[in-house]
Amino acid sequence: EIAEDSQEAVKLLAKLRASAGEIFSLSNRRLFVARVLKTVGVLDKVRIQEYDFNSERVQRPQRKDDDEVEQAKWLSALSTDNMGWSVDIHSGYRGFDEPGNAVHTFELPEVTTEEGASQCKRTLRNRICQKLGVERIASHMHRGVEDTFLVDVCVPANLISKVQDVDVPSGVRAKRDHVKHRLPKEQILEFLAMRSGQSMKGKGKGKSVGKGSKGSKGYQTNS
Repeated sequence: EIAEDSQEAVKLLAKLRASAGEIFSLSNRRLFVARVLKTVGVLDKVRIQEYDFNSERVQRPQRKDDDEVEQAKWLSALSTDNMGWSVDIHSGYRGFDEPGNAVHTFELPEVTTEEGASQCKRTLRNRICQKLGVERIASHMHRGVEDTFLVDVCVPANLISKVQDVDVPSGVRAKRDHVKHRLPKEQILEFLAMRSGQSMKGKGKGKSVGKGSKGSKGYQTNS
């Protein structure tokens, strides 16, 4: 462990700066989580272990699900296409890991459904993009401690004050489930019977709905 402000720490920082583009993480997921936690203000420092390039840990062969042959650990971990500026991870917090960003959280107290919260998130995101003059921003919706919906918005730190001035959209009611609008089976049969000039005489399995015209077997309900 290297003590803060020690001579060893100073040397390590100098080495990191001089080796930009030469030192990479062997665990993109851990690196991503650490960066996101720093952006939201939860983590300020992260413990690291430096390995020599020729060490067993770096050169250990492994095979991923989509690999045809085994390859060294460092090669499978080296997936960056922008020299490590961001980490390509499938996560709802994608974009929160980029350096120099800050996060502001909006609460949606009037929203009670996930569909309504998603609509509010889209509206909120569009308002922020319009105000900042950008095409897209990173955002993530989740539930708070009291089961309210929250939307985290990630933008460059120098623009966070503009984001804080954006009004939260009013609550949006979720669309009713179309299944609730379906008529009960008996009412549908009654409607069909009326359209055909018949009347409902019984309900339940195997009971006919009127005699109908000669030769007609009538409508029957199905359970």
